[in-house]
Amino acid sequence: MRATKKILTTTAVVLSSVLTSAPSYASTQSDNEAALLNTVREMGPATAAVARVDSELESLNSELAGLVVSIASNTPLLEQRVQQARSVAVGIYIDGDTSLNLAALSAADNPLEYASRVAMITPTAMVQALELQPLADLSRKLKSRQQLIQRRVDALSSARVVAARSLEEHQEAFRNLARKVSSPKDGLSILGPNTLTAQDIAQFVRSRTTAWRMPISIEEFAQMYLTEAAAEGVRGDVLFIQGVQETGWYRFEGGLSGINDNNFAGINACDSCRSATSFESIRTGVRAHVQLVRAYADADYTSKDTALPYAYKVENIPVRGCCATWAELGRYWASAFEYSKRVLWMWEQAVTHAGKTPDW
Repeated sequence: MRATKKILTTTAVVLSSVLTSAPSYASTQSDNEAALLNTVREMGPATAAVARVDSELESLNSELAGLVVSIASNTPLLEQRVQQARSVAVGIYIDGDTSLNLAALSAADNPLEYASRVAMITPTAMVQALELQPLADLSRKLKSRQQLIQRRVDALSSARVVAARSLEEHQEAFRNLARKVSSPKDGLSILGPNTLTAQDIAQFVRSRTTAWRMPISIEEFAQMYLTEAAAEGVRGDVLFIQGVQETGWYRFEGGLSGINDNNFAGINACDSCRSATSFESIRTGVRAHVQLVRAYADADYTSKDTALPYAYKVENIPVRGCCATWAELGRYWASAFEYSKRVLWMWEQAVTHAGKTPDW
């Protein structure tokens, strides 16, 4: 219960912060950018709090399901033993040990076997208790644990409803501010919601290439980008498209990084470099990409501020906070001419392919 109280307390604190510090809409571009950044900073802890509650609920519900199965399998055997004990108790109450002795006599073929059977059934009540008590104790233990877990699940579920509602309200402010910062002239904001779903991205990729080389499906890879980016307030669908540009549809042909490096953003793949950075897993590589781009938009963002465990030391970036939009990011990220325009052009193609409207 202490863990539950801690989670609920943390959630309450986060929600209080979210509700009392929702950003007001500003009139100038710079004010809008500052308000958007402030909203993203507040959303990180709120998102993490909801994720912690979800993780705890998943674990508790899994344990609860196991307890239900255990109770269901234990109950028939316990009831059977109870009925047996009752029958024996009634027989002893009515006939004493006579009925048991007669049963032993009728089942025995000779006096020696009769004596052996009588010796075995003499402590009948004790035998029944020894067989029944462990099952009864187990049943009580399982049901007690079930009740405890159910109370915790109920409490967390209620907290989850409050947390999700408040977070949704804050996310609406986040989306509105992202639109205010974005425009065809100034470019799409770096901080903002995902426009595309994993299915949208997968369908777009399949419409452009059949040579998918990644060891996981397009949907799984795209969802990884969307989930990781949403936690940090960055546009994961745009980052996925940026990865398409950096890796050649994730084929990694002719670049400094190979497919096993899990470097999807050309991190440290400079024109004069001999090799680029490698990451231990696909998710780590995606997370590093997300956190690196977030740092370009947030000067105060450090490895201690990440909503999810950090994958890249963003403190080492000298131009942290340089860019509010992708148009600005393109001036720092790559030497290629109109780099960001190519990324956004392909992203718009993906949005149009999904039958949606670009977020500006």
